[in-house]
Amino acid sequence: MKKAPFLTVLILTIALLGGCGTLSKKDVTPALDNGSFSATVNGTKWEGAYCAALAGGTASNVTLAVIMRKSDKEVKGEDAINLGINNFKGVGTYTLAATAATQGFVNAVYQGVSYQSVVSGTIKITESTAPASILSPGKVVGEITATIKVITGSQTLTITNGKFTAIRVL
Repeated sequence: MKKAPFLTVLILTIALLGGCGTLSKKDVTPALDNGSFSATVNGTKWEGAYCAALAGGTASNVTLAVIMRKSDKEVKGEDAINLGINNFKGVGTYTLAATAATQGFVNAVYQGVSYQSVVSGTIKITESTAPASILSPGKVVGEITATIKVITGSQTLTITNGKFTAIRVL
């Protein structure tokens, strides 16, 4: 059962990656933009050009997935940071856990290395507005601080001063 929340967020993330890449400008509200993300990653400033979110699940257990990419186009192997929050309740602080069973998780691809195991961290949601209808603007604004590591080995990735705004909330 511990894998169920992780799999839910993984499926939502894949849907977000695949689904948003197929939208044309005429399919979305003109005011819709790509959101923003910035952080310090292993001591280096990291700016993302794309940030979107997907919320889904049941009335009693909503999962929020947010993806941040360096480019507004999907590029294989590019740097990206994904985060997920299980039992998403809106504005609040969520603790990251290695199992993702309780509240949240984060994974990343950075300089060609995949980091998927949470060591520690928090996601703080400071603003959350659900979209009025599908493909209409919603908004999730938050902050992230995390240390994650490769699945096998001890190489870590530290994300500090992370700030994100996702305008696309599907």
